[in-house]
Amino acid sequence: MISSRERAFMLFSENNADILYNEITGAYLDRGYMHGEGLTKDQVNRSRDLFKAMAYDLIDRGDETGRIHTPEILAVWKNHLHPDGPEPEDGWLQHCYMFLRNQLFPHLPKPADADAFRQQRNNLLQLMRGVFIYEQKTLPFDPTKDLRLLSDVQIAAGHFNPEYTKMHKLIRNKYIYEFMRIGIDITPYNTLGHISGVHYVAMYMAYQLHQVGMPVDLGIISGAAAMHDIGKYGCRPFEEQRVPYLHYYYTNYCLSRNALPTIAHIAANHSTWDLELENLSVESLLLIYADFRVKSTRVKDKEVIHFYSLKEAFDVILNKLDNVDAAKRHRYVKVYAKLKDFEDLMIENGVSVDIPKDATAHFDEQCIQKPIPLRLRPALLRNDEVVQELKFRAIGHNIRVMSRFSNPEQFASLIESARSCQRWKDTRTYITLLGEYSTYMSEDQKNLTLNFLYEMLAHQASDIREQAAALMGRIVANYREEYKKELPKDVPSPNITSTNIYQFETFLVKILNPDYKVTDHHRKWITSCADFYVEAALNNCNPARRHFYFDVLEKYYDSDDVSEARIVVLMITALRINPAWCPDSFIQTIRFFSKNMLGSFSQDVDLITLDVMDHYFGDTMDNFTDIRRRNILGLSGETLTDKELSTMFLDNLKTRTSWNRKMANVRYMLESVHTEMGQARILQIAIHLANLIKNSETVTVRRYAAQVLFQILPDLTSDQANELMIEVFNGLEIEDYQFSRSLPKVLGVITLYLPPKELDEVIDELEKMLNNGVERSACAALQTIAVILEECSIYKFKEKDGVMEARTSRLLGLLMKGFAYYRAPISQEAFRMIGERIFHSEKLTPEQKHDLAVRCFKRLVTIIPFSAKEREDLQFYNNSAGLLNIYRFISEYQTEVGDFHFPETKKIAFFPGTFDPFSLGHKAIATTIRNMGYQVYLAIDEFSWSKKTLPHMLREEILTMSIADEENLYVFPDDISVNIANPKDLAELRSLFPNQEVYIAMGSDVVNNASCYRLEPCENSIHSFNHIVFARDAKNMEAETGEAYPITGEVIHLKLKKYYEDISSTKIRDNIDMGRDISNLLDPIVQNYIYDHNLYSREPAYKHVLQAQDLKISDYKHDNYAAIANMREELSGRGYAFDALWNYLSHEDTQTLYVESGHKNRKVSAFAAARRFETHDLLTEFQDPKITATIRNQAHGGIAVIGAFYANANRSVSNLNQILLTELLTGLLAKDYAYAVYHPIDPSGYSGATIEALRRQGFVNISDTAAHPVYAVDLTDPIVIFRDVETVIKAPLNKIPKVQKAIDDAHNRLLNTFTQMFPGKLVISFNTSAVYSKIVDLVALDNGVSTVPDPTQKRGPYLAVPFGKALSDVAVPNTVTKALHTEKYFRNDLSGFTVGASENYPSLKNQARMLKSFNRPVILIDDLLHKGQRMNNIDPILRTQNIDVHKIIVGLLTGNARDTMSVRGREVESAYFIPTISMWLNERDCYPFIGGDSIERTDGSASRSVNFILPYTSFNFVGGKNLEHIYKYSMTCLENARDILQVLEQEYQATFGKKLTIRRLGAIISNPRMPVLGADLEYDEHLSPSQYVESDIRKAQRLSLYRECELEE
Repeated sequence: MISSRERAFMLFSENNADILYNEITGAYLDRGYMHGEGLTKDQVNRSRDLFKAMAYDLIDRGDETGRIHTPEILAVWKNHLHPDGPEPEDGWLQHCYMFLRNQLFPHLPKPADADAFRQQRNNLLQLMRGVFIYEQKTLPFDPTKDLRLLSDVQIAAGHFNPEYTKMHKLIRNKYIYEFMRIGIDITPYNTLGHISGVHYVAMYMAYQLHQVGMPVDLGIISGAAAMHDIGKYGCRPFEEQRVPYLHYYYTNYCLSRNALPTIAHIAANHSTWDLELENLSVESLLLIYADFRVKSTRVKDKEVIHFYSLKEAFDVILNKLDNVDAAKRHRYVKVYAKLKDFEDLMIENGVSVDIPKDATAHFDEQCIQKPIPLRLRPALLRNDEVVQELKFRAIGHNIRVMSRFSNPEQFASLIESARSCQRWKDTRTYITLLGEYSTYMSEDQKNLTLNFLYEMLAHQASDIREQAAALMGRIVANYREEYKKELPKDVPSPNITSTNIYQFETFLVKILNPDYKVTDHHRKWITSCADFYVEAALNNCNPARRHFYFDVLEKYYDSDDVSEARIVVLMITALRINPAWCPDSFIQTIRFFSKNMLGSFSQDVDLITLDVMDHYFGDTMDNFTDIRRRNILGLSGETLTDKELSTMFLDNLKTRTSWNRKMANVRYMLESVHTEMGQARILQIAIHLANLIKNSETVTVRRYAAQVLFQILPDLTSDQANELMIEVFNGLEIEDYQFSRSLPKVLGVITLYLPPKELDEVIDELEKMLNNGVERSACAALQTIAVILEECSIYKFKEKDGVMEARTSRLLGLLMKGFAYYRAPISQEAFRMIGERIFHSEKLTPEQKHDLAVRCFKRLVTIIPFSAKEREDLQFYNNSAGLLNIYRFISEYQTEVGDFHFPETKKIAFFPGTFDPFSLGHKAIATTIRNMGYQVYLAIDEFSWSKKTLPHMLREEILTMSIADEENLYVFPDDISVNIANPKDLAELRSLFPNQEVYIAMGSDVVNNASCYRLEPCENSIHSFNHIVFARDAKNMEAETGEAYPITGEVIHLKLKKYYEDISSTKIRDNIDMGRDISNLLDPIVQNYIYDHNLYSREPAYKHVLQAQDLKISDYKHDNYAAIANMREELSGRGYAFDALWNYLSHEDTQTLYVESGHKNRKVSAFAAARRFETHDLLTEFQDPKITATIRNQAHGGIAVIGAFYANANRSVSNLNQILLTELLTGLLAKDYAYAVYHPIDPSGYSGATIEALRRQGFVNISDTAAHPVYAVDLTDPIVIFRDVETVIKAPLNKIPKVQKAIDDAHNRLLNTFTQMFPGKLVISFNTSAVYSKIVDLVALDNGVSTVPDPTQKRGPYLAVPFGKALSDVAVPNTVTKALHTEKYFRNDLSGFTVGASENYPSLKNQARMLKSFNRPVILIDDLLHKGQRMNNIDPILRTQNIDVHKIIVGLLTGNARDTMSVRGREVESAYFIPTISMWLNERDCYPFIGGDSIERTDGSASRSVNFILPYTSFNFVGGKNLEHIYKYSMTCLENARDILQVLEQEYQATFGKKLTIRRLGAIISNPRMPVLGADLEYDEHLSPSQYVESDIRKAQRLSLYRECELEE
């Protein structure tokens, strides 16, 4: 009897056997196999019974895990497909193994009978393939046996390196997996287990990194991991003991011969020691990391694979290393630290580095949960975390740079970007980057780089030429890298010398003999770079091969055919070569060359020849060179006379004096310094040298003069040093940078010879230069400051304790201030100085660097997010270079010295404020508190809801720039909302600083008046916190210092200087409006920022509080007619028959709507009335069958006939006709009318103003008789236009009649355009003031407050939250109002859009957190709710934050939106309801520069917008596919925009006496929009906006002509 369990097992085995049968059949039906064996499909199918028999036989031969080993496969194959057949001499498995190994490594023997058994061998291997595919499909994934490779489809879809596809084909064609499986069964090694394990770990990490956006090439890492130890199979028997060292060579050999260079480079360099290279790709790091963690042990002669943590692997590997002494262990610790840094970086990015215990479900990207990066709040990082974060930034940047270098297209683009640079500093940055990463370039990339660098030898900036030449020398010296790993004994070292020497000679020829097309000027520049090129090549080549380079050089010095210019170049080159490098033959060549040249040419040649003789043979010349040089210069004796010195001064300033002679003169000036005459004139000599540095055309002279000046500086008195400093300082203003660029180094050193007072005065002046914002002088100041810090050991003056420390802190602060600068070139220069002159300096000791590091590291981490938005590649590369220097220092210090030691601060001051803007008063408060021993966190407060503040991110940038120069002042993270009235927020604040005392820094006025201080104290309420209280106004200080506050914690009173106390936001804004200097009110850099970005101009300090209109609009209903009873006289005077009108209005079927105006004494100023008519009543009403038929045909629902419409034009209400008509029509729409007819009962109703209003709303005359017109409109699917242009124009221009008229005229033209395009269709124009008034009424009613501002400041319980563009800068009366700033961002191709935070505002999630902190239920408000795209995005966020949305109130609601909100469970209320609309638009968004929709900016560039009109796009919501409509609508919008802007420009000029330019547009328009111009195009900020619009009109006209031609064709 078979049990159910046995039956189930049998069924399971049978199913698996069928699967195995299918896989075996599939393997034999493989096209490649059949083609290679000459088989047809029919021939293979005839063996299906055998395949099935084999499958059932094999199923029973699996081990306990179900895997079928190769001996079992062989046995089944022999039984069924090869019974009694001949066998190879070594047996089938050994035969297959040897053959496949020989295919990969031809140097290893293949079986003697390989050809004889080809067919059977392939047959057996194909059976193995089928079995192994079956295992992969049916058995649990085993990371030590299964090698899950990517498919070719995945490679193509992910745009990964196609080289992987070639490797994939190699593995398949060469049966590499089958080969490794055989190896497990017939050898004692489990190489496959290690390879599979490493591949699993590498891919598990790589998939996660790829998901978080790290630029990892999954194909390359998969290929490299799958083949990294293939070289172990290539080692020969006698090399068995050296396999750990030789397999790298054989791996590279195998992959390179199969044309897989990229994979070979990664796979063959996975040693732990490869981490000693600084810059590794993420693929290399992943492979080394994975290989480090996967190790094996031997158990019963079998190799067992283990997965270790990184920490565990450290000891495992250390125990395996050979010859471990202290030095080797130290090396190992250093490389391990780099691997640990990489692992920590992965952890910060959310990567799980713990290998899953159940590995069966983790073998591809789809199965791995997307990592969630750790939330980083730089300002709150602890000391060790700060250091770690800087390391992460450096590694991350390095990974991205290496990714770009590995991509040929991106690398070529980098070279082109460098080539097209207009600024020499940018070129320098690119060359620096190429130098940092030149070691990792391919030969093709090195060729591209060398050609670019050769072009740079003709650059006008001498230091660019020198830098380029030196890098060329480095690259050619290492053009082909030497193989640094162990080679097999019988394999010679690669002959790289010939290649490198060839490159060296090729470019030396090009440098010494430029193309004949090169101008003489450029030829001189190019040839003068030979010395830097040669020196760099000799310095960086292998010393053992250096003599080959000298062989090349000797040819030039042996030649007799040389010109004087060539001699000078060769002599200068010889001077730069270190004699210790030179072989004897080159020394002899130089000896003969200099001897032959001396006296053969000009005296200038003789002078440099004498220098060469001194350089090489100085000890043997017996004053020969000195005597000869003095004779040439005409010097009479061993010491200079006064006259000779004066002559030298004069000669050196002459342009015709050769540079050789000038240098010789300077040489003897130096010698004369220590003579009596020299001492008397030492200041003159020093100033003369300074003038040479400033004015000499030859960089060699400038450099030599600086060297000599440094030597004589110690001999100057303080007064003399001060005079010299003034002379050099003035040189910083030289316009030509080729002269001024060497001055910062000189000035910095001179400054350190000044007494303390003068030194500080220089620093003051340098700060002023930085503050002025002029790029050239600001960068020169930064360079000088960095030199002072780097050369600080020169300073010898005695000072009180702490003085030099404070000065160092100030200097470092200025560099930090420069780094935080909003102008990219200045920021880049500051960071370059921090990286190069501070943390990469060879002059500062590790201890000095450490002291600077603990002062600035945290500030660097907090500033980098602002300065490193990396809007351009250049910023990215500059930051990469700076961070690399910092990383080098950190790694070196931690390894050689130990941990960093930061001073501990026990007390925290939390200083909230709107900081709009952050002033010197705020800074004085913060620094005073800091000086009391606190670490101060400045929080940008969003809870002063009534203020109209600058966007959060702009205020944060201003704050960051303002405090960058101060230690222990930090910007509080914007993703943590701290409302001092919310105890939960305050509890979180405390939790952020465990074991530290938290103080609240608060103004006394807030403590006295804020409602939270008057509430009942509770746990974690504001009362329980310690406070530092400061007075807002100096006059109140005395009265307040003794006042008792409702605070239970400690209260510290802070007293400031009166000047700082009286700096107010209002004072700053007033001065900005008048264009005054405000550098005495806020940081000068911030002043530049405000004026450059046109911030605060004409901006009120407080939000506009929406008011209920002076108009009162009634509901549309019957009993309203009584309201006009008092209008008899007025109406009669206008020609109305009042009694007839009264009878019509009082009829039970008539419904009326009226408008009252006036603030105190309200009177009816307008009314309208209508009746519903059925179709059978129409003839009675109109007495015209034709009109009746027209109405019946056009009306598709209820018909309303408007019988009365009156608006008093004398009232002081603009657009009253339009407002009344809009109210009437929306009332009809709300009652489901589909058609409206204007047929007044009184002929006086046909006034011109009334008819014009009707026409603008879409009414058309349907009567044929002019005497009795009838106006009708289709109410279904109306067009909605919000008239809102006036809402974005600032005071005072928005009140000027000409501006108002221009807006009115534009609006009317727009309405006319719509009515022409869609005749008879309703166009509803909503006046924003009327809409907002109704919203105010609804919110006030719901909130239980008045619509008039309450003097007692009583607020309702709800928080009003505008969530669209329309109401974002207003406040609802007596209601706490805080906007959720949202924006639509269209893709560049306009194929769709996303909704996100408005520009310069925190993310929607962070804004929602802030709303939650108000701790109030929310009323969401907006002007329109139709499709609800904004709600689709914000609603989930609000729910996630558990924000209680009480209600949604909108101006206009459609049926679609109402249904959508109902489904979501959101209550919605509206001022107007329209069941359906066909289209809607905000008028301001029609007009360029006034409004528009934002365009996505993935690169962080300046904000740009699009208006959906020509010429910006042909896609149009209004015109659809009708080209005529598109053109008509576009032209109306463009012409309207032009006319409005021209009037604004005229009135701005008249009002302020200035031209309204693009730059000043923000002074008159809130949030002006700049239409996108195209890639890399920018606006000329000095042109007026109307000029651009006029140009766009011409473009639109040309596009229209083109389209017309298209249509005609």
